[in-house]
Amino acid sequence: MIKTKSINPTKDMAASVRAYLTARAHAETMREAVDKLQRKILEEVVYKADEKAISRGRGERILNPKDAWLMGDDDHMEYLVELKYRLKENGFTVTNEDPEDPASYSCPALVAESLQRDTERLVIESTAEFLGEDPKDFHHRLMCAGVKKFEKFIELSVGLVVNHPDFKEGRI
Repeated sequence: MIKTKSINPTKDMAASVRAYLTARAHAETMREAVDKLQRKILEEVVYKADEKAISRGRGERILNPKDAWLMGDDDHMEYLVELKYRLKENGFTVTNEDPEDPASYSCPALVAESLQRDTERLVIESTAEFLGEDPKDFHHRLMCAGVKKFEKFIELSVGLVVNHPDFKEGRI
């Protein structure tokens, strides 16, 4: 029989995983809610891809919020102002408003997704320390290895912590 060393995640790993899981749930919830508002606007108002767009869809109607960047400048500004109005109307907190530019603000979904990325970094760095690696250097190397490896590392790190028997009982 092969003897293996017990693998016990650190308290920092457990804390970063808890923060990540909370941030991810919040980001997914916010994205779903904001996308719903964006789609409603795009159904009600006809916005088309700018004729000058160098990529796809010139002149085609935009119905997917991910394609909003294809709008001309004036349409995009109008769309962002309408979205801000609807976000506030629906009880969302809108931050970083610029009184001189009504289309300038921080979208709640983007803020939540940024927080999720911050917690992903915490997971990576706390796991790197656990592995005896320099956290900043390891994070950089992992980013350079590509998105799939980055995501897989987070998935494995989270799995290591949440599947540990002491995690649910709060001992780690």
